[in-house]
Amino acid sequence: MKILRYFVVSAVAAFLFLLATSVYFWFYLNPVPVDKQLFVNGVILTMDDDDTITDAVLVERDRIVATGTEAVLKNQADDALVIDLEGKALIPGFIDTRGHFFSSKMNISFTDGLDELSLNVQKYLVRGVTSVRAALPRQAENKPLELLSQIGVIPQRVFIRKNSKSYTSALVEPLKTMSDSIVQPAILPPGSEPEKYDQSQRIMLLLRRFTIDAAQELNVDRKTGSIEAGKLADFLVLSDNPLIHQGSLDQIHVDQTWIGGVQRFNRHGLSEDNDRLPASQP
Repeated sequence: MKILRYFVVSAVAAFLFLLATSVYFWFYLNPVPVDKQLFVNGVILTMDDDDTITDAVLVERDRIVATGTEAVLKNQADDALVIDLEGKALIPGFIDTRGHFFSSKMNISFTDGLDELSLNVQKYLVRGVTSVRAALPRQAENKPLELLSQIGVIPQRVFIRKNSKSYTSALVEPLKTMSDSIVQPAILPPGSEPEKYDQSQRIMLLLRRFTIDAAQELNVDRKTGSIEAGKLADFLVLSDNPLIHQGSLDQIHVDQTWIGGVQRFNRHGLSEDNDRLPASQP
């Protein structure tokens, strides 16, 4: 009888330990976003149909609820945590429609695969990529990535699309591509005349290529791709405004990457000021 009781107690203790550990790792991998966050004093490039530019955006948990002026949004949510963008640009998160998390079709060891996955996840965050198309030729090969995204091991959103034939091993570098394309303009609407587009328009077209246009290509533009009410709070804070620093795009980098209202990457770290948190520090 004592042995049975000992066995039951041990089994219950082991179960509770595993449950507590699972809960801990779940919340570690899936941090809960703040109830309300108000991003102000920035240049918000919304990438909506009109390419609206504003100076503030209000986020509730993992969703964007409004864009507009700081004064109006503060009245709408005076209890929100205010984050000062310090005049920097906030844009939708980049979407990789061609790349992949691995450089091969998983013909590597399990340990090496995890190492490569971890490295590429971080590279994507540093480059501001918040959503990725799982692009291995066979759909069954993409399912593990989708699952890892759903449980939080991969912070980026993973979208699987059928009949994907555009697999590439290269991880996309949106800002580098933009800088190279401005030096040698190549991305304009079909049939357009280059002289009709000034530098700012070219930059907006390039930004749209990696944000709302990419979302439309993957048929997820109702969820992400622009800074609009109702969409997921996936966005970046850039070190400078690309529309102003047109001649030095190669010097602009991602300061912060946010996915679902949670900051997943910060190049500088946040201040402990409880009143207004600056988006970056010198």
